[in-house]
Amino acid sequence: MFYYKSLEELAITLFIIGSAQMAIGLIIRLAHKIHKKEIETKLTDTPSNYNGHSHS
Repeated sequence: MFYYKSLEELAITLFIIGSAQMAIGLIIRLAHKIHKKEIETKLTDTPSNYNGHSHS
């Protein structure tokens, strides 16, 4: 499969490391989007005339 058998183990190791880095990046990006969506939802759920007191 590889041109040089002596580099096969190194190539597989680097492939696994690169794949893990890509997966971690995607997880971080997804977590950021979810967090951002939660913040936007909280901001839009808060009345614009809210003054910090309950309206009971």
